[in-house]
Amino acid sequence: MKALLQKYLSMKRVISTTTREKRPGEVEGKDYYFVSRQQFNDLIQSEKMLEFVDFSNNLYGTTKTELDPLTHGKDLIWRVETSRAALQANALVLYIDVPDWQVLRKRMRQRGMSDERIEERLKRDKADFEKYGSYFKNIIFNEEGKLEETINRIIKIIEAN
Repeated sequence: MKALLQKYLSMKRVISTTTREKRPGEVEGKDYYFVSRQQFNDLIQSEKMLEFVDFSNNLYGTTKTELDPLTHGKDLIWRVETSRAALQANALVLYIDVPDWQVLRKRMRQRGMSDERIEERLKRDKADFEKYGSYFKNIIFNEEGKLEETINRIIKIIEAN
């Protein structure tokens, strides 16, 4: 995502809001907006959330104001879960996947996720792809050690659209 934002300076990254704890190195307002569960529920009740999902006892979602740049002609990069991405109409949706589950498992361990959470995430990801996978016209595999190739494939798809 960082490389795409550097190449396409006119694009803006949509920042999701979450109730999960901040991980080491994450920055408020850059990686996520970190809020309490009560604050998140207040956003829902006041109809300020465009969409949201409960995952591993944490809420994740997008506020309506995050999409305001669209009204000013800006393109957005929006990283969302499979179920939320599949339902986006009038958008270029790219599904970025790993070549096998062991790679994903390794990446999640590097982020400090417990084995229990990893298995829960893998189970959900598999179920989501079975349910929503047919919605994706652009599936890109982010292979280990080939980030530059992955970025170039994404750029080609963006420029063709």
